[in-house]
Amino acid sequence: MTDAMKRREYLAAGAAVTAGMVAGCMGESEGELRLEDVDQWPPENYGTNVTIWNWFTTWRDRIIEHFQDDYPDIESYTLDAYNNPGQFYAAVQGDHSIDSIGSEGVFTRRMTEEGLLQPLPVDLMDNWDRIEAPIVEASEKYFAKDGEIYGIPTTRTLIPAIAYHSDYFDEPPDSWSIFWDEEYKNKMVMHDRDYVMSEIASWHLYGKQIPDDWDAVEEALLEQRPLNRTYYQDPNTIIELMANESILVAPMAQTWAIIGHETLTDKINVTVPQEGAVYSLDPLIVPKGAPNPIAGAMFADYALSDLSARIYWEEYYATTTHENANELKREFATESEYEVARWKDEWDLGPRIPYDSEQRDHLSDIYTAIVG
Repeated sequence: MTDAMKRREYLAAGAAVTAGMVAGCMGESEGELRLEDVDQWPPENYGTNVTIWNWFTTWRDRIIEHFQDDYPDIESYTLDAYNNPGQFYAAVQGDHSIDSIGSEGVFTRRMTEEGLLQPLPVDLMDNWDRIEAPIVEASEKYFAKDGEIYGIPTTRTLIPAIAYHSDYFDEPPDSWSIFWDEEYKNKMVMHDRDYVMSEIASWHLYGKQIPDDWDAVEEALLEQRPLNRTYYQDPNTIIELMANESILVAPMAQTWAIIGHETLTDKINVTVPQEGAVYSLDPLIVPKGAPNPIAGAMFADYALSDLSARIYWEEYYATTTHENANELKREFATESEYEVARWKDEWDLGPRIPYDSEQRDHLSDIYTAIVG
């Protein structure tokens, strides 16, 4: 796959609409197969079909074929996508036929607390022990209830990092405070996402994700607002503006900086400042009411295979949750890709703490005050 193709596929996935794709004919529901009855891995009986919702659409379309080859009792499958997590959240509250969902941290925590998910037999699963220790700890804290795990993180997205045009910096920017530096007025942008902008202000003020004072975060963002060229939602536009030097520095998911570096100009680079940063986790979950929950759990485990890691990289430049993610990346990436994509040893990184309801209210209020 060429870089241009990868970029187009990534854009298409980001704009995915809910549209089913079926291979073969749907089998009968396997409702008598229950996850709590699983006592070996892989399970002896896992049903004949599986329904998967996942926003990594091209990864999903490729990996399911290999999954079916390795588990031939899966005679048919249904694939679907969503525009936002609220769609699958609403779906699982009623009658549904979903066995596996590619979720994200906040909704996984929320659905765990609300009893909408099934616990996963991680102690039996082949690939659970391959996940990096801090991510296991985060899963046990935020995606667990009563000692049982309800989400298996398979990818981690470094967002926000700092993307910058290297011709204008002798050294990579070393602080989130650069977004309060008037030298770059109208040469910077801010991400139009409530938690991203609030986290940047909190790192700037307190050196951590969750601030000591939410009012101070709002004041800092009001002070920062006149320096921005715009608040952006489409990172494709920003990497193009950075390539033509209209923008010099931007908070951005590392993945998009890699895309800019590889498809537009190698002058687009990415860094994590001295205060540190967090990465978002994307867990796979099995909802309550899934007709084929064992197949759904098996698919989650399969998503942590080396083959899956390669496909994630080829389609999205996605970093997996493997403890040896950098080594895997080194196997898949070109030298140029690897240099901009590897997570540096000196970076202070940790999993994003999912926000609780009170904190989400603060984020919403701040966003309204800043962006309206």
